[in-house]
Amino acid sequence: MIDLTKLTQLQLDALKEIGSIGSGHAATSLSQLLKKKIEIKILSSQVIKKADLHKFISNVDDIMVGVSLFILGEATGKIIFLLSRTDALSLVDILMKRKPGETIILDDLSHSTIKEIANIISGSYLSAMSDFLNLLLIPSMPHLLTDKSEKVLKSALDDKDIADTIYFIETQFNDSENAFSSFFFMIPYIEGIEVILSKITTEI
Repeated sequence: MIDLTKLTQLQLDALKEIGSIGSGHAATSLSQLLKKKIEIKILSSQVIKKADLHKFISNVDDIMVGVSLFILGEATGKIIFLLSRTDALSLVDILMKRKPGETIILDDLSHSTIKEIANIISGSYLSAMSDFLNLLLIPSMPHLLTDKSEKVLKSALDDKDIADTIYFIETQFNDSENAFSSFFFMIPYIEGIEVILSKITTEI
């Protein structure tokens, strides 16, 4: 089995470029949705071992909001979009055009709003990867879970087909007044790794 932590620099650069393009597309889509400028900055982009994932989110709020989606098409896997409950409430305020701090609970409407954000980001990233690698990649319907960070991750990662390595992106949303941190994980299924890496090697 291929170890994603042992990619060549060229392969890693290709993944980072895809992440940058996807983030740019997502920022444009969110800006159009909100009718205000949204920037999405990549704070870090790396491939990590699944067992080490908890080390990268140990400094965030205990209660997290996670949205998971399946990657369907020519290379299968999962996507996880993760953010703190505090930032989730603030993002709902912005998308629903509410006053800061007005949203105090994550009700059904809030859940739908957060899923829409995850859909935009995941769709933008997969679209960038599809264009870059000439692959058909489609996001599934999202599933949302609010719980302690370790339980959110365990629920998302409890899948025997998931590979041992994860492509991890830490991002920051910015508008003119606020900044929100989030985490984006692309987790290929074992058979999906071969497809993605063969395409990276062919296309770059």
